[in-house]
Amino acid sequence: MKAYHLVLLLLFVSCKRDISSGKQPERKLSQDSLKILWAQQLAESKKDHTIYSAVELSKDSIFLLRRSVGLEYSTNGGKTWKWIAKNIFRIDELTVDDKGIWWALERWKGIHEASYCRMYKSTNEGKTWKMYTFNTSIFFPYHIYSKPHQKLAISTQFENTVYQLLGTDPRHNWQFVKKQRDDNQHNVVSAGNYSIQVSGYDDALCVNRNDKTVDTLIRFTKAYRIYYIEHKKNQLFLAGPAKQGMDLYFAVIKDEKIQKEIFLSGGDCQMQKSQLGNIILTGSSGAYIYKNDALKHIYK
Repeated sequence: MKAYHLVLLLLFVSCKRDISSGKQPERKLSQDSLKILWAQQLAESKKDHTIYSAVELSKDSIFLLRRSVGLEYSTNGGKTWKWIAKNIFRIDELTVDDKGIWWALERWKGIHEASYCRMYKSTNEGKTWKMYTFNTSIFFPYHIYSKPHQKLAISTQFENTVYQLLGTDPRHNWQFVKKQRDDNQHNVVSAGNYSIQVSGYDDALCVNRNDKTVDTLIRFTKAYRIYYIEHKKNQLFLAGPAKQGMDLYFAVIKDEKIQKEIFLSGGDCQMQKSQLGNIILTGSSGAYIYKNDALKHIYK
């Protein structure tokens, strides 16, 4: 059963019906029925190995954010994984603060439907979670702003303001930190002096030289678009969908020349540089990590 089918079914059988109008009386799902429906959802989610994002806490501890239900957690650098947080339908962002508390954020900015925001807290390394629901018209945590091992801080959706949590109860004690700039450059794909020039044909890698000139270095003839770029020492890493099919295009640039071009199966690609400086790719085919000049498939 698809997730939206599950939600529609829950709404259908739990809504109130007016007996006087001739409609059926109210029916409510029993706890046993809810458990059966959730078991069906878990069975479907188990087959979906799409990963949206990753958090690398240390060389051993890595979180993978699943598209559907919970997290994948490794304590041995990605050699083995454990599926945890199975009571949380989706986690959009996650961090571990300076006290070792795990924080997860699930949010949705509605267009034709209502927005919502839920924050989850675990003080026992993901064994149990406590949920906090926010009234998004009053306070709408939308991104986790703090880095792992820092005090929890979030940025809000509408005000684009950063707040830091004083204490451990997210219902209270959010302290204003700063108002973020809302410039028009946030959609530019760039890293340092390097940026991607989008065209109707092949995206290009450009560099701003110290003498203010702009050089076009490479045109990516095998990529449909370059959506991600990261800089590490004398290397650049770029990723996006390939031109043919739904494959992922991944390129390593060294000394401003293409060193490697790799094609990976699956779509929904994302690329990020972890706090340890490793390049991590995620998508419908799982998760990959680039270390020691090699791309390793750590979850599939």
